[in-house]
Amino acid sequence: MNTAKLTKEEYLAPKWRALEEHFNSRGTDGAAVVAGFRELYKLYSDELPIWLAKLYDHKTGGFYYSNSARDNEPFLPDIESTNQALNLMLNSGMMKSCDELPESMRKKLSAFVCSLQDKDDGYIYHPQWGKDIVNSRRGRDAMWADDMARKLNFTLPYPTASQRLAALAKADKNEKKEQAALMPEHLTSKENFIKYLESFDWVNNSYYAGNMIAAQGRQIIAAGLAEVCAEYLNKYQNETTGYWSDKPDMHTGVNGFLKITAFYIDAKLPINMAERAALTTIECTKSDEVGTTVCHLYNCWYALQNIIVSLRRTGDNETADKIMKLMLENAPASVGAARKKTEVFRKADGAFSYHRACSSSKSQEAWVCLKDMPESDVNASVLCTSGLTRNIYQALGASEYYVPIYTYHDLERFIDALNIPESEK
Repeated sequence: MNTAKLTKEEYLAPKWRALEEHFNSRGTDGAAVVAGFRELYKLYSDELPIWLAKLYDHKTGGFYYSNSARDNEPFLPDIESTNQALNLMLNSGMMKSCDELPESMRKKLSAFVCSLQDKDDGYIYHPQWGKDIVNSRRGRDAMWADDMARKLNFTLPYPTASQRLAALAKADKNEKKEQAALMPEHLTSKENFIKYLESFDWVNNSYYAGNMIAAQGRQIIAAGLAEVCAEYLNKYQNETTGYWSDKPDMHTGVNGFLKITAFYIDAKLPINMAERAALTTIECTKSDEVGTTVCHLYNCWYALQNIIVSLRRTGDNETADKIMKLMLENAPASVGAARKKTEVFRKADGAFSYHRACSSSKSQEAWVCLKDMPESDVNASVLCTSGLTRNIYQALGASEYYVPIYTYHDLERFIDALNIPESEK
């Protein structure tokens, strides 16, 4: 069958049928689950790929965070927005690999990332922010550089921060002193790292604390401090909810839980109190509570995904199967609630904003766009589209039945909207 001649709806129809049959075969109401997904998918407009293409900067090879960033100084493209733009395209079904992008664009994307790496410490720094950035900003950007290199099949010009920290952990005493001077102090010894952990409030502000750790997860692992971190964190979990929070609203708790368990997954360490946290999170997915940021629903499904992954890895398949059965029983209600929880962040341009009314003007404490603008941004848009849907499918064990949000039809429109100069085609 020549799929190029099919309309988008004709292309997707058999995929919807297969998804319904899959859930029916697993003992839940497939028609109700698919109805929930279809309602959610109605939020995803044809305008979003065009909006995304207009954020690409031909000069630097990166993507801007939002329209106000693109249209105003001193904002510039950044690596997180660029990596997330590619993630949206890859995970929504718009393309299967970055090889489908124009060659000139792939080269510029690679050059953009390489231009940001510092030769002295291997981290990523942006000209608009300099080196005076918080650890979570620096850690995340280091991760995005690794991810971009993998997606686009290029090598960064210098050893990465993780590579240097791994070498430092194995170095002898004399070498350590010289190498440690270039690395963050809290990652150079167990004692320094514990002091760093003690500087956070793990009960009342676990989202902030967990985000700082998750963003530096690869560096913590490379430095040989992963088990030290987990042992410390396990002491602060709430025995009733399984979260790192004593606050009554579920979204506050699940946000911190997601960030902290992202570190456990990277470190391949078991999540403590996994079943208790899963029960709390399932209730959160189907509740009437609508979040104040796009992270709230996204983090629920990501947390459930992390719990299942952790249990399977550690061989506790009995608990994993028990949680999965409960998730499937609640899937019609949980998936059915997704649209209401997501649509409050949709903007007129077809994409999504981080807060209900506006985009977030800062990302990891770095300015990324004008303040209080009622506009969409890349971070929120990827979380509300491919990020959310992929997490739901994966948490429910249905990844191979994923129904694309966007297809090759949309990739063609995205490339046309790039307006690549004839000299670069």
